[in-house]
Amino acid sequence: MSHEIDMSNNRANMAYTGKAPWHKLGVELKPDSPLEIWATQAGFDWTILQTPARYESNLRGATRIVPDKHVLYRSDTLNALAVVGDRYVPVQPKDVMEWFRDLIECSEYKMETAGMLFEGKRFWAMANNDTSDYVRKDDVIRPYLFFYTSCDGTSASIAAQSAVRVVCNNTLQLAINSIGQKTAAKRRHTINADLNSMKTELGVAPEQFAAFMNRMRALANVKVSPVTNSEIVKTLFDANDDQENLSTRKINIVAKVLESIATSPGTNGNRSAWDTFNGITYYVDHVQGRADDTRFQSAMIGTGNTLKQKALVTIEELCGIAA
Repeated sequence: MSHEIDMSNNRANMAYTGKAPWHKLGVELKPDSPLEIWATQAGFDWTILQTPARYESNLRGATRIVPDKHVLYRSDTLNALAVVGDRYVPVQPKDVMEWFRDLIECSEYKMETAGMLFEGKRFWAMANNDTSDYVRKDDVIRPYLFFYTSCDGTSASIAAQSAVRVVCNNTLQLAINSIGQKTAAKRRHTINADLNSMKTELGVAPEQFAAFMNRMRALANVKVSPVTNSEIVKTLFDANDDQENLSTRKINIVAKVLESIATSPGTNGNRSAWDTFNGITYYVDHVQGRADDTRFQSAMIGTGNTLKQKALVTIEELCGIAA
């Protein structure tokens, strides 16, 4: 399978508005569809159940319980999801949808995409607040609120403010700025996890997006030469050693990133720090990795997102741009 979208019940458990993402899978919905419809069409209409972990002994034919361990499984298919400790409290799929309810009901946000990955072991939803702004003419950025969690122990619950560059669908997590608000919040899978407090922690305020846009416009106002681009990329990937001492893999990565900077959508011959940043972001979101689904996770919450944050700081430092 070239994707990891959950295909339980013989359908792609993913819903979206507008352009179909990835492999054209899932169900297209109207932006104002009720959350109950989103839950059904995105495959969030089941419950995570648990039972004590057991094993059978071939020696005596007995079934025994593993102390302090439980098997998590789906209520619809009964398929196992993970083996966890007795203190592990999974986030239910319906809780992800409910997390957005107050924001949607007060008309601040609209759902845009939601879906299941890896047989329902990981799931996410994303909403936009129906606003946008320009870094430069015809270069539109839209703010989003993103929620991701898992029930297989691979990730905590993560809520993040992000932005998408429309021309190339790059994801740009809003950088921590002078306002002092966080742009990502995490909760471990414990009984005391308060998911709603993550919204307060994030601030979810227009000022956050405005500060981010000012930072991006500052990048667009600084010209960058090919030599400086090369220095930025080599610094970012720790490839400043002599070519003879670099691995073939690292040389190829540097070459691909520099190609992305020169040719990624929206560049149009521009040579600004903004184009450098988007070239690197395009590489992370659309080139790096082997599959769209793992690339998506990396770009939003994993090593890809960390790389983009590091790229922004590196560009600002080497180009003398005040954050």
